[in-house]
Amino acid sequence: MAIAPIQGVSTTLFTLPVTPVRAVTPALRTDVEAKAAEAQQAVEPAPVEIHAKAVAEAVQSAAPRQTALGPLFADLGQALKVRGLPPQVLAAATRLMTQAAPLGPDVDGATIARTFLQSGLFLERNLAERPNASPAGRDLKADLLTLKQALSNWLGGGDHAPAARTAAAPPPPYRGGPTTAQAPASAALTADASPAQAGHRLAEDVEGALARHELLQAASLPPADPHAEDAQTTRWMFEIPFTTPQGASVAQFEISRDDEGHVGREGEREPVYRARFSIDLEPLGPMHAQVALSGEHAGVTLWAERPASVEVLRLGRPLLAQALSDAALDAEVNVYAGAPPRAAAGPGRFMDQSA
Repeated sequence: MAIAPIQGVSTTLFTLPVTPVRAVTPALRTDVEAKAAEAQQAVEPAPVEIHAKAVAEAVQSAAPRQTALGPLFADLGQALKVRGLPPQVLAAATRLMTQAAPLGPDVDGATIARTFLQSGLFLERNLAERPNASPAGRDLKADLLTLKQALSNWLGGGDHAPAARTAAAPPPPYRGGPTTAQAPASAALTADASPAQAGHRLAEDVEGALARHELLQAASLPPADPHAEDAQTTRWMFEIPFTTPQGASVAQFEISRDDEGHVGREGEREPVYRARFSIDLEPLGPMHAQVALSGEHAGVTLWAERPASVEVLRLGRPLLAQALSDAALDAEVNVYAGAPPRAAAGPGRFMDQSA
């Protein structure tokens, strides 16, 4: 409960009831109000506790329902070939499909920045700041919700639990957790699927994708405890869908800013910016990257899980180092085999109970 600062002192006096054998004690109204506020705080949960409980309940509900974005976009591509879809569903599916960009040499920093802003992490904030601006086509979560509503209007209400697939869902994301490489997905819909079959499949995919998006938003929230170890680090975890010849692929990113991370040349603390991502593409397989920018120093670490891909990255290391040097950065580039080291998940994380 927030208590506003007291502006001045009230001069109104009144008498507290006491036993006749004790002197009557005059008290300022502000003193009694403060005591009452303290008593109310003792029985009411703090706003931080309420917020933490709400987030924990949302995560607990979303974790078992979440699925990857890749299957949804793979099924979208097949569903758009099905004749007989209602116009509202067709329009919503087509708009959502544009959120997946072709993965090619033209993907650059500006592409990542744009997709980050359109990732859906900021939908609620943007709606609060600009309630009259439509997010359609400019926000992934908004387009997911639009397709969900269109499918619900057509198929009827009710939840559509994600159907079991041959490929397991990626691990649920959490604050400070690892990014996960997601291999290209193929469509579960067949070429001869009926409109109703396509609709129900998309409804299941959308439910799973929205649940995963809720986990990404929760992973991007600051810690409930302001004194936590990484309380000074701002994190945003999001995913970018791509179209590839092998199917719909998803790259998972985390961008962070650590305000306590580095002491600059002038003796003042400078923020450290980090970007991590994982992607899984043929013929290179799963790959991971971390970039840390502190002042004029850039540290780049790359991992590849296939031996041949490690050699490809090492051959390209001088070119990357030179490009960073041309950008006036003191760069250090390292390449390793395998995956980034992962810290053991602490209590309160996730446990797979499907086995």
